[in-house]
Formats: sequence, structure tokens, C-alpha cells
Amino acid sequence: MPLPIAPALLDAAPLTGKSPAIALWTRKTNNIFRGVLELECTNSTPEDIAALVLQTVSAEYTPGPVVPFAFGTVLRFKYNAPFPEALEHLIDDRSRNRGTWQWLVVTDETTKSAYGIHMWSTGYLTPVFSSLLEHLQTKSYSCNTIVKEPGKFWERLWAMSASLVKVRKVLVYAGSGLALLVIAAQVLLAR
Repeated sequence: MPLPIAPALLDAAPLTGKSPAIALWTRKTNNIFRGVLELECTNSTPEDIAALVLQTVSAEYTPGPVVPFAFGTVLRFKYNAPFPEALEHLIDDRSRNRGTWQWLVVTDETTKSAYGIHMWSTGYLTPVFSSLLEHLQTKSYSCNTIVKEPGKFWERLWAMSASLVKVRKVLVYAGSGLALLVIAAQVLLAR
């Protein structure tokens, strides 16, 4: 079943034969580089899937050092698709140098079921994710969506930010007082 990825978002890319991908889409501009890849994963373990995806990303996409690369994947299973809990850890919760794995969509042809796992943050590829799940629903697939919650890095960063907001007034007054002392010291030393 061909996937309905809007050309306004991504362009179909030719297969190079360097990877196990069965379809590729890409969009590259001066400030974004995004891709979606489709893989046949029947009988693959989560570890196999991670290796297949990283192999495909390395072989098919060549992100530069300045433009960040982010991607989504469609994982097709003829039968026995893994449960979401087995794959959720594969989705990144923040940017990575090798590319940020933003979401995945898993289909099981035998049970006509599908699910999508998306990172907590939305972005350029989110409409592609949503449209793929909507398309599967029109093809009589039962679909679920899971949002991967932010990891400990974000929890700590947000807690630190909240703490700074709480003490902001004190810091502003302390900084102002310190600035006045520095000015006073300079005036006294200049005499």
C-alpha cells in the first residue's frame, strides 16, 4: 500500500540499494533536513529494528554538520508486530548528532492494527505522522497513538528553570545592588 505523504512536506527519494529501505522521502533546505523511511520488519527484534534504521539513515541520508537531521519511520510487519512498550525506547526525547528519531508508525497486516509513537515535542514531521495514521484508519486499520514523555534531562532542565523563575526577583535586586556597589567603588576610587 503506497503511503500518502504530501509532496508539500516531503519528496519521494530514489532507492539507492545501499540499505534495506523499501521507500524513502526527504526534504532538505538551508535550515532543515528531514526524512521518512519505510522498512519491512517481520520477524525483527527491537534491537534488529534499531540497527536497520540506523544503517538506513547512515546509508541513505547525509546530513551536514550545520543542518540538523530528523526522521520518522514506518515499520511494516506481516504479522506479530511488537507491542509499543518494546519500541518506545527507540524514539529520541531530544536532538542527537546522528539524527533525531522523532516518531515511528508500526503496521501489522494480519491484525489490521497500527500504532504510532511520537516524541513529546511536535515539529516539521508531525503532520506526516498524523496523516499516515489517518490514512491507515481509512484502510480499516485500528490505530493508537502514544506520546513518548520527556526524559530526565528535560525534567531536570525544567525544574532548574522553574527554580530560577521563583528566585528571579531576588536575583534582580541582588544584581542591581551589586551593580550599585561597583559603581560606588569606582566613583570613590576615581577621587
